[in-house]
Amino acid sequence: MTLISLLIALFIERTANLFEQWRSLDFFTDYARKWTAVIARYGDADSYLGLALVLLPPLLLVSLLSEMLDDWIFGLVGMAFSVFILLLSLGRNPEAMAEFYIEAVDADNTEALQDATEAVTGNREYASNRDRLTAFVNGLFIRANKNLYAVIFWFVLLGPLGAALYRLSLELRERRDICGDQFADLAGQWVAIMDWAPARISAIAMGVVGAFDPALAAVKSHLFNSFSTLGKDNAAVLSEAGWRSVQLDDFITEDDVDSTVITTVLGLASNAIMRTLVAWVIIVAVMTIWDIV
Repeated sequence: MTLISLLIALFIERTANLFEQWRSLDFFTDYARKWTAVIARYGDADSYLGLALVLLPPLLLVSLLSEMLDDWIFGLVGMAFSVFILLLSLGRNPEAMAEFYIEAVDADNTEALQDATEAVTGNREYASNRDRLTAFVNGLFIRANKNLYAVIFWFVLLGPLGAALYRLSLELRERRDICGDQFADLAGQWVAIMDWAPARISAIAMGVVGAFDPALAAVKSHLFNSFSTLGKDNAAVLSEAGWRSVQLDDFITEDDVDSTVITTVLGLASNAIMRTLVAWVIIVAVMTIWDIV
């Protein structure tokens, strides 16, 4: 059921806009903001205990519903619920982000280009077009892990509960306006732990579908350096493995990159992300055949 649920969710995510208005998780952010205020009245909300108390109620709900629906109509209702949770947990398609960047460049729309870059890297201003493109591509590989690969990893490991756990944790880390900076930093440390395994599996997969030795070197250099730099190591292994797997340095040779170079580089990056996603599906398929999941 895991493989079938994954395939259905990925197909819907790429061909339809079902539940699109729910995928922003505004209902969760409203709940988290109010519940954190309640926790703060009785203790320290900016703690791992506070983080656990915020995550626990929705995760319990997902777990209970998954257990209740699992046997309905030969498991079909449970599978539908799994697909629904997975769809809510998957983030924005990285390839669509790349297309938005290319469209902004072709239209010579500076504001749209800044918006596209900020959505992936968190920054709007860059010293040169090359710096902007480099940062965007590196951010695209990192975002692919957060939006796709890590969600799949935790879904395979823990089912709908795992996908929900990762997405809700990521939401608390990225939406600093929900519960404050300190709370978001704690959530970031937790997300970094959850990212460790899928980031390195994804980096190896990028090497398998691209240039293997450079990608493997990136994994080895960022296998585990320090807990305090875990988040940075996760980002570095993804960006370096992705960049090296398709050897993008061969295409960006000048500071003033033009639209042709941008289209070529982002096309290669998008193809690498898609091939890596296919590799993840194959891994899940093999595990299913061997009755591991």
